[in-house]
Amino acid sequence: MSQKQSFKTHLHDSEKGYDKYASSYDKKTAFLNSFERGAIESLVGDLKGQTILDVAAGTGRVFDLLKKRGTLENAKEIYAIDISKNMLDILKKKHPQAIITHGDMREMPYQDDTFDIVVAAFAIVHLKSLDDFFNEIYRVMKSGGIFILTNPNQRKGPKLWTNEREKLVVESYYNLPEHVIKSLEGAFFHVEVEEFIEEDGVWINQIVKARK
Repeated sequence: MSQKQSFKTHLHDSEKGYDKYASSYDKKTAFLNSFERGAIESLVGDLKGQTILDVAAGTGRVFDLLKKRGTLENAKEIYAIDISKNMLDILKKKHPQAIITHGDMREMPYQDDTFDIVVAAFAIVHLKSLDDFFNEIYRVMKSGGIFILTNPNQRKGPKLWTNEREKLVVESYYNLPEHVIKSLEGAFFHVEVEEFIEEDGVWINQIVKARK
């Protein structure tokens, strides 16, 4: 008779959690993409001559989407920042042209007025406070630049299984959609688009395009 095996769930901060989960992350790509349904690629638009930054870039899922659409190759430069070195190692293998930074998205090492486009997909769910982050995004963006973010309707951090069969939860926070908009406007962004991806009449993801 087989004995049922139990697994203990470990709570981790973003850096440690995603370092552990990095090798399993790309297996969830289709699931994560279903929360956006092509909205990211559509809102980014033409990248010709543009400098783009992916914040909390992970293994490069956003770049994967833009490459599949055929627009990534038109960008002038592509940058990525993430708190997990292991995630960035995978990104670099897939997108060797990317200029990567291992660091905190709340305190980025970039000069003022650097980027035409900034994307933060599934990023703010890991932030307890949005104001400082949005101010930092505003600082590194060029005047007239666009900021695209997603805010999943996630009240609890999802349980993730690593390839080593460890069950973990990455520290996460819930952001009301109206609070996201208020915080963006408080950082002097002009919100141009706010849309919701819904499932069975319930919103599962808030997607926003704002301009500096």
